[in-house]
Amino acid sequence: MPYSRMCDTYAFHPKVVQAGNEAVGVHARLIAWSSGNLTDGFVPDAIVDMMAGAKRVKIVTAALTSASLLHRDNARAGWHLHGYLDHNPSSKDVKDKRAEDAARKRAERSPSKGSPNGHRTDTTGTPAVVNEESHKTQQGVQAPPRAGAHPLLSSPTPSEPPPTPPVDAGNGAVGEPAEPEPVVAEVDAELTADKPLTSAEVARGEELSQRLAAQSGGMFDAFSGTSKQKAALYRAFRHRVVDNDLADEMSLQLAVPKKVWTWAKQDFRTGVGIGFLLGRELDDGFSTDVFGQLVTCARLSMTAKRAAAVKESQRREAAPVAPKTLVTGDDVTRLKPSFLRVVAPSSGSSDVG
Repeated sequence: MPYSRMCDTYAFHPKVVQAGNEAVGVHARLIAWSSGNLTDGFVPDAIVDMMAGAKRVKIVTAALTSASLLHRDNARAGWHLHGYLDHNPSSKDVKDKRAEDAARKRAERSPSKGSPNGHRTDTTGTPAVVNEESHKTQQGVQAPPRAGAHPLLSSPTPSEPPPTPPVDAGNGAVGEPAEPEPVVAEVDAELTADKPLTSAEVARGEELSQRLAAQSGGMFDAFSGTSKQKAALYRAFRHRVVDNDLADEMSLQLAVPKKVWTWAKQDFRTGVGIGFLLGRELDDGFSTDVFGQLVTCARLSMTAKRAAAVKESQRREAAPVAPKTLVTGDDVTRLKPSFLRVVAPSSGSSDVG
């Protein structure tokens, strides 16, 4: 996961002081969002609106624009953070670094070339003890699967290696790996880490997927993805710590997906699939973490709703309560209409005049 960089003089930079604390707070959050989503300093309108608030977004963006900290991009319906790439690595640099780290980790996990029998060796040259089942797999003999094993929990076989992320050729083209099945999307390196799912995580992932599909009114298709896609989605749930409350809010966002992904060219007539949710959709060079953006929108919406509920509760507590008054018999007599007169009965008769 990348980290955004901020100069030590940021707090008292003339532009920051001019923009004011409210606008600068939003500005710092936009920097962090762009760094996490690898957008090279571009932020779509939907994110700016949610972070600044619907009632304050015009004031905040005007302050940042006046201080030359933010620049409008009407063509892409968003904003550019001034000087972002002067202090932060580009998305290409981050992806290249991730690819290098992934290659280094794969090399560290592979058997040592200097070992005569393919076993890994420790620093003394003594072969490390390996599991016989995994050793058979390394030698090309597939060990039989465990009885009752879930397809998403099984280890990849030599004929079906784990997918590798596409490589940026530098000219906008993305090279495909040797895997016959095309890579659906390029996702966060943390999500593609070789961390096997537990049976409980698989069951929880299936539950959350069906929850999103049901409560979004069918706008999320949780059933047409491949096993690899579903496994990647379940790892995303785990990585983003998605609970039931967050899943419910994500469902509300999925019900109107165009409000979340305003930059997307498609109109979502057939809903949102797992492949789209995990991918990085490209639009004139702009890439975004689609799943991460959905989670961000849902969390911001939850925060806004909670703040509104607290404010309403405080308003009700502060409102004066009218005192309750008891109506006595004297009050009834005083309030009796003047045309009503009660005459004491005489000789067994009474009249009301």
